[in-house]
Amino acid sequence: MKRVSKAEWLQAALDILEKQGVEALRIANIAQQLCISKSGFYWHFKDRSDLQTQLIDMWEHESTSVGVDNPLMHQLPPKKRLEEMMNMILQHDLGR
Repeated sequence: MKRVSKAEWLQAALDILEKQGVEALRIANIAQQLCISKSGFYWHFKDRSDLQTQLIDMWEHESTSVGVDNPLMHQLPPKKRLEEMMNMILQHDLGR
C-alpha cells in the first residue's frame, strides 16, 4: 500500500481548496487526488475539521510566519520590510 505523508495530504487539500473551493474539500476527494484509499487520512487527522485546522496552520506558517519571524526582516526599515514581504509572497505564490 502506498504511504502518504501528512504534508502530502495537506498539499493535496490546499490544491483542491484553491481550484474547487471549500465544498470540494472532502476526504474522498483528497484521497482520490492522491490515488490512495481514504483510510490513510485517519493516521494523520482526527476528522475533516482537524484537517481544516491544520491546513490553516500550515498556510499561516508558510504565508506569514516565515517572513514575520525572520530576524533579518526586523533589521530593515518598515517600507523595505513591506517591499520584501510582498516580493516573497509573489515569488513563492503565497497569496493563493
